[in-house]
Amino acid sequence: MKRCIGLVIILMLCGNPFVSAEEFNSYKSASFNFIMRYPQSWEMNTLKDMEVMSPVVKNEVAFLSPLENKDDKFRENVNVVVEDLSGRQLDSEQYAKAADAAWLKYDNTSKIVDFQKTNLNGEVAYYTIMENDKLKFKQYKLVKDNKAFVITFTSEPDKFDDFLNIADNIIQSFELK
Repeated sequence: MKRCIGLVIILMLCGNPFVSAEEFNSYKSASFNFIMRYPQSWEMNTLKDMEVMSPVVKNEVAFLSPLENKDDKFRENVNVVVEDLSGRQLDSEQYAKAADAAWLKYDNTSKIVDFQKTNLNGEVAYYTIMENDKLKFKQYKLVKDNKAFVITFTSEPDKFDDFLNIADNIIQSFELK
């Protein structure tokens, strides 16, 4: 009996973060050949629904959390942006460091909280956690076939930890095909 209770406690503490009562939808990018999963309760906006940032940087998709209540003014989100790196020889680490430096130059109120090398479904990637007084970000960057894939979770600072698990699940589902 003690062994059974111990096993139940261990399973509760070590539960798989991908297991959820919520169902997930899949998104497949025809333009950039990747797939991602996102909760059915979240809204998906594709490139045709968003403005293009520049000829080199393309907004691909954004997944928006549901409003928490009628007073909720910000929807936490995960978005994917793809940058054409043709003519530039950058690996994921070089790109991540250059992108972070450019962001800090653009927004001198932001600070980097964490920077780590990681693996995103078999691809070498780097993530940065950055924040300012209004927003907090966890951004993954990886370079493959002369394209930089930038996957960003954006949240209000006080809600960041509340949404981090589901955002990480969405981001970890990113897979190049």
